[in-house]
Amino acid sequence: MVDEELEALLENGEGLYDEKQVVSLCRLMVRVETMEQKLICLKLIQDTQNPSCLKQFLDHHGLSLLWIFMVELSEAKGNSANNIKLQLEIMKTLAVLPISTKNMLEESRVLTFIQRWAQTKTLPHPAEMDGYSSENTSRAQTPLNTPDGSSTKLGPELDGETSKPAVYRRLKIISENSLDSALSDASKASDGNRSITSSYTLL
Repeated sequence: MVDEELEALLENGEGLYDEKQVVSLCRLMVRVETMEQKLICLKLIQDTQNPSCLKQFLDHHGLSLLWIFMVELSEAKGNSANNIKLQLEIMKTLAVLPISTKNMLEESRVLTFIQRWAQTKTLPHPAEMDGYSSENTSRAQTPLNTPDGSSTKLGPELDGETSKPAVYRRLKIISENSLDSALSDASKASDGNRSITSSYTLL
């Protein structure tokens, strides 16, 4: 059933195009189980051309749904190629979303994983990942907007991180001034995980 619903959303080849599809995807994201299903969900978001749909995804607790993916990934054993690919795809998805403030990352607890993953030594450069298209590269490296409307820029303190995917560096910039205060143990937020899951189960 989940596979069929995902295939229906993939039909137009251009991601999500209205709020009804956004809601459908959010419901599916709490039901998916396999790595392939999660990657399809992320692809749908990345391929979405309609800015309104991306904003609606955030309005429908999209960051918290991505946080659930992050938690599940952190609980997976080992650093298999599939786990690393999912990790990178989650970050690429975050990069295309209209995340304008650090608070959005803090409130969804996504910030914890951004900082943790940005420091990891196991991630390859995006160019080394199979299937990483030039289109995705350009979209993933699009600077996130800051509250005053200006684009974030890489600071000199990040020059030493050029080997890491640009998406990690750009997302990290949003929160670099208050990482310490925002960090939390993901296990303490398990109640939030259950709350989000329950809300979509009841829809």
